[in-house]
Amino acid sequence: MQYKIKHNLMQQLNGIRVPLLLKDGIPEPMSAAYTVSALKTEKALNTIDTYLRPIIILYRWCDQEPINFHQRMASLEGFSASEITELANECKKNFREEDSARGSTYKKRITTIKAFTLHWFDFFLNRAKSDKTRFSNGRYVRELMKLKFETLQSVPGTKSETKKGLSPELKEKFIEIINPLNEKGLNPWRSEKIRWRNYVLLCTYILSGARRGEGLLLETVDYYLDGPDPKFAMKHRDRPVYPRAQQPARKTRGKNVGISKGFAEVIRYYLTDIRTQFKNAHKNTHMFLSGKDGGPISLGTVNAITNSIKEKYPEFKGHLSPHRLRNTFHDALEKALHENPLSKNEIINQSKKQAVQTYAGTWEPNSKMPKGYTEGERERMTNEITRKIQKNTVIDINNKIDHRKKTRKTKGIKQ
Repeated sequence: MQYKIKHNLMQQLNGIRVPLLLKDGIPEPMSAAYTVSALKTEKALNTIDTYLRPIIILYRWCDQEPINFHQRMASLEGFSASEITELANECKKNFREEDSARGSTYKKRITTIKAFTLHWFDFFLNRAKSDKTRFSNGRYVRELMKLKFETLQSVPGTKSETKKGLSPELKEKFIEIINPLNEKGLNPWRSEKIRWRNYVLLCTYILSGARRGEGLLLETVDYYLDGPDPKFAMKHRDRPVYPRAQQPARKTRGKNVGISKGFAEVIRYYLTDIRTQFKNAHKNTHMFLSGKDGGPISLGTVNAITNSIKEKYPEFKGHLSPHRLRNTFHDALEKALHENPLSKNEIINQSKKQAVQTYAGTWEPNSKMPKGYTEGERERMTNEITRKIQKNTVIDINNKIDHRKKTRKTKGIKQ
């Protein structure tokens, strides 16, 4: 049996692409019905996509046993405790590498499989209400399955997940590698326009803490590069439909990201001299465009960009991903806040520090969030520190841009 997820264009749903699980090229009915129920509860399309991936693990395991999932649920036989344990071991596997999956990956998998299994067991259980004995036995089986799943949910994968960013040594090398001028020959991308696009994109992640999808949703109109307060906006607003199979999403709260004057000049150079070289650049408003069709790049492309670095530089394996760049920013933010306290009073300093980190991470403030801080104040404090982090990273690039422009003008005069 061959399983894969395909994103199907649904014109009746305003042209969105809905992920469906295909079994030998045909939509698998139980997962398709589950997808519809998720859409009705307004789950994000990317969330539905992540639901379907553990279901593939479930179905492949059923094929190996072999177990007929539909028959097991319809008969209210369910899974035995030993079968659930075997299924949990399957969830611990890292299917791309030889080692084990992260603890958080394992937990998401087993939690999703539990929800999917109980969803269908409950469906058939409700149809058995007229048969009191069968219904009673079914409830007992359901409770045993639920308890076993919950016991295994608390068992971590053999590889724990870390939220640490790049080490100082790897961060320094990463900045050297992505340098678009490629003076040391470290950059893995041949095309100049791709090097510059990737540089600005990766800097957006590592210097602002943006999530992968938040970076892709940025449009040229989100940048304010003139004046004393350059910044770009990662805000919730009406945006054009993203023409890729997977839709990037902006989570929780938006924010304005302050940028240093040096980084602003790099962005300006990219917008005026580089981005215009992409096909259909004048037709698209998104900041980061594909080198193939000129449309906005896909979520997978961002992973491919970091994978290119890992393939050429093995020391980054297991340490580099789009989200690790977000972690790296927050490590730098924590370090900056430690070295530059916001108040001599420890209590006030901790309150302000929490406010800055909450705003920078675009997280919802929890119940312990100190009252009295306005969004503007948190933005001001966060952006002041963000600019300090950025200041020395792009200064050399700016100097080279100025030199390049002067050289081009000189050559133009000679010609």
